[in-house]
Amino acid sequence: MPAITRRECGKGLLGFAALGLSSDRSDAQERAIPPHGIGQRFRHLSYSDIGGRPDSVQVMLNRRHLYVGHMFSNGVTILDAADPRNLKPVGFFTGGDFTRTHHLQVSGDLLLLANGANIVAMQSYDNIRGYFEIVLD
Repeated sequence: MPAITRRECGKGLLGFAALGLSSDRSDAQERAIPPHGIGQRFRHLSYSDIGGRPDSVQVMLNRRHLYVGHMFSNGVTILDAADPRNLKPVGFFTGGDFTRTHHLQVSGDLLLLANGANIVAMQSYDNIRGYFEIVLD
């Protein structure tokens, strides 16, 4: 069995999801994603660089604020979403060094945050790309 990287595995999974879980691989490869995307009833409203932290994983909306969990930035970004066309970063808090905050839920005045180990930082990879290109056995 040939070795596969995490990146290749992720691309394959995303490809199946984007192509309607097609079981025929040749058919799936021929179908391209259209320029307007694959979502239905979605409309692009705005863009945010999330305060310079592009590694967002989960986003939750609560009381006109977006709470964004991060995989590699050691914390949570808070965006003011009162005007959805003009999102503004208004806060960031850390879960501590070598952590990732990739799962969160908000309700009322509560924020539930799963603070996990940042395995990329703990493994001392040269960069994030190194993590995704390691060969899996």
